[in-house]
Amino acid sequence: MLVTKIDAVADRWKTARSGPSWRIGPTGALEEVDENALRHDWDPVTLAYRGVRVEAPATQLVEYARAEGYVVGAIGSGGQMPTGWTANSPASILGGGVLAGWPYIDVRWQSAGSISTITLVYLPTTPAVPGDVVTYGLHAQLLAGSLANVTLQNSVQFRTSGNANISFAQAAFVPTGADFRGQFFSDVQTAPATTANMVGRLRLFSTGATDFTLRISLPQMWKSALRYSPAFSDPGAHGQVLRNADDIADGNAAFWMGEQGTFVVDFMPGQTAGDATRGIISMDDGTAQNRVDLYLAQANLGTFLTALSGGVTQVAALSIGTATALARNTLRFSWGPAGYFASLNGAAAVSAALGVAPAGLSRVWLGKRGGALSAYLNGWLGPRVACFPYEYTSTPAPDGFTIRDR
Repeated sequence: MLVTKIDAVADRWKTARSGPSWRIGPTGALEEVDENALRHDWDPVTLAYRGVRVEAPATQLVEYARAEGYVVGAIGSGGQMPTGWTANSPASILGGGVLAGWPYIDVRWQSAGSISTITLVYLPTTPAVPGDVVTYGLHAQLLAGSLANVTLQNSVQFRTSGNANISFAQAAFVPTGADFRGQFFSDVQTAPATTANMVGRLRLFSTGATDFTLRISLPQMWKSALRYSPAFSDPGAHGQVLRNADDIADGNAAFWMGEQGTFVVDFMPGQTAGDATRGIISMDDGTAQNRVDLYLAQANLGTFLTALSGGVTQVAALSIGTATALARNTLRFSWGPAGYFASLNGAAAVSAALGVAPAGLSRVWLGKRGGALSAYLNGWLGPRVACFPYEYTSTPAPDGFTIRDR
């Protein structure tokens, strides 16, 4: 069986995702995708096809990410930030709107002298506890003026139950005049001891006269070390947004698997590290006891193969190589009488003895590690997802191919 693109088997690869989600379409527009539908995704600036988006479940904490309800004018003189946002002088709202599905607001900061601290709060007081890992940030573009005297910071303020400040965690960023859709500035922080809540904000300082305008879009915050795809509520329906997991599976493994076979899968990791190991392709019997997993490590992009039969490990974390984040990688994996063989990006194959073959394999996962929770790729799959009913090794098969070039 040969499948050259994941969408060629959309009727077979069943996507289970309760509720809608978002993708970037082929023109760079931000588009909502119905539940239980593959999220084909493109780069918002280059418009290059990235693949089918696969992510773990996550809650976007910013309740007013859409940037609506603003009033044009200077803050303190009639101008108002979007609903749920606050800012102090000398900010002025120049306007806002929606560009190809991306909601934004244009804010001008102008001062004849230096600015000690100015904040734009987009996440009001939100519960947090010590040890919470949070990723937060926003899209931004320098529309006019200069940042020569200015320091901009992504910032989260951790506070006690009495709202006393514990710490400001922040990371400087410098937006350019490039399209804001391709400029997301983020930071990752861990809530310190005694944390009871937190506030997300943009901070700025200047050492002299200041006049510049930023276009700001989709502030986001997740309790995770990962940055996820944009999520925000419908107009007027403000609140935190849960995006459920993309579970892509085929429950008829016999269609794909026999006593031997080969998978070829293109994949693109979204980040170097994850909250957990990240599945690329897995086969299981509906439990954790019989399965074959090909996955990325939690802390880096090491790529591994593990096989279990009856709960007994047959192959223990066989190292295949190191993938590259935000780049297309190709994993070739073959099984059969000669054992397991795998090659990453055309490198020399690694192999392991078959041992006791996992029994009763009945399901194939894409972008998720079988038999485990929250073990999602958090990246992209495709465009190639192919399966061949033959085992390929380092020795050329009758058709002339090896595992490295199949």
